[in-house]
Amino acid sequence: MWQELISLSFWFNLRPGSFSGIQRYSLLGFIGLLLLILIGSFIIKRRPGKNRYAARLFYNFALANSLIGIILLFFNYELVPFLSAHFWYLLWLIAIIWWLILIIKDIKGVSKKRSQKTAGPDLKKYLP
Repeated sequence: MWQELISLSFWFNLRPGSFSGIQRYSLLGFIGLLLLILIGSFIIKRRPGKNRYAARLFYNFALANSLIGIILLFFNYELVPFLSAHFWYLLWLIAIIWWLILIIKDIKGVSKKRSQKTAGPDLKKYLP
């Protein structure tokens, strides 16, 4: 199985066939994890507090990626020729990693600005 993942014919076959049981259940488990993140971030987003911005970012991330995962799983189940190709999953994985990197950078930037904003009045009382 691992030998298949290295070959180009596995990734660029336009009629790859349906997933086996373990592959399908792995993808369903990942989509389930995204749905749990979606529900958790929705609950946190509705509460007042500091984490609302991060919860909104993760809500949008989980919503978009769970929908993409369900659509890709549907195309694979129905054996749609071009849309069930395996390279879509590779592109989806790259997009997920990129999106998570951007979310983490954004959260770090907001927390840095928030700490500078709270430290501002304390510093101003010492400046002429």
